[in-house]
Amino acid sequence: MSLLRQLNDTLKPGFMLNGVWDTSYNALGQGLFFPTNDITNPTVIPNEFGLRGGCAVFGKGRFILTTFSANGFVYHVWDGMSKDTKQPKSSVLDPAASGENWPGNIAYANSMFMTAPYNATARNGDIQTSSDGWTWTVYTDVLPSVAGFWYGPYYNASTGRWITMASASGSFYSSTDGGATWSSRCSNPNGSSIGSMAYGNNRWVYTDPNYLSPGRVWTSTNDGSSWSSVNLSGFNYVNHVTWNDHDSQFVAVGGAWGGDVYARISTSPDGVTWTARLAGSDSFVFRNVIGDNTGKYIALGAPYVGGTYVATNLYWYSTNSGVTWQSATMPITTWIDPGRHQRLAFGDIRQGL
Repeated sequence: MSLLRQLNDTLKPGFMLNGVWDTSYNALGQGLFFPTNDITNPTVIPNEFGLRGGCAVFGKGRFILTTFSANGFVYHVWDGMSKDTKQPKSSVLDPAASGENWPGNIAYANSMFMTAPYNATARNGDIQTSSDGWTWTVYTDVLPSVAGFWYGPYYNASTGRWITMASASGSFYSSTDGGATWSSRCSNPNGSSIGSMAYGNNRWVYTDPNYLSPGRVWTSTNDGSSWSSVNLSGFNYVNHVTWNDHDSQFVAVGGAWGGDVYARISTSPDGVTWTARLAGSDSFVFRNVIGDNTGKYIALGAPYVGGTYVATNLYWYSTNSGVTWQSATMPITTWIDPGRHQRLAFGDIRQGL
């Protein structure tokens, strides 16, 4: 039976959350799968084949999950539950040290996978690429020496440019040769924190997760060489942004402060003009959002209780292209921590191999 036939027989379109843990990062499950045809009935993926989850991506007909752990595995998940495993390389490149160049973030674009690293201490960063998710090419020390996550990588199909950002410094670097070499694109343009980033409608948008009044995003039309700020009325924290080709829109999520933290969601066709979609008094801050190819979205985050953010079994979803939202419950209580911008992925075999 062909691979395409096998996948058509098994893979259900849906959203994948990589990593389910408590506030002490004890693993409760490898992830959650939200089928798009039953979006209010997510399923726990058992924690039998990985440690703490990093991020998720869909490509070549399946999900790939990275692990934020010293084994550096990536896991191929075909139907939301079953799996194969593969270790593309040792995560510890220097035997004298640990926590180096874990494949902390992963992307799929231009018919290839690409990972960006996490380093526990400052050191040069490695980029990994693969055309199939099994055999990986490692470009060693191609990113400058910093500690923490490199976000992305993100891809602009119009220019063929990959972009990644250093969480510690806020600096942007880009590659036009498939990750083999990287050059500085710009320093932190706002002198503040760098959140998530998305590209759509000939414009880059990235979020500023710090408290601001009002909240804001930053936009670029020259592949990140320069940026302009855009205020988001009703927000004080803008934590995550995604672009959805199906709806031709950006969706930004976060929260507003008013003695409590209140859930906020807005949409935009161009990253400049925004429409509020959720602006009530739900005590919740969103940290991730993603959409599918039918107008459905899910958004995850954490409630603010007693002066702190806590684990929850709540999430929000939309079935009308993000116009209206309602809450639902997951079968497990989990901690959605800040900063893991690619923990959610959408997959559908109709996206191709």
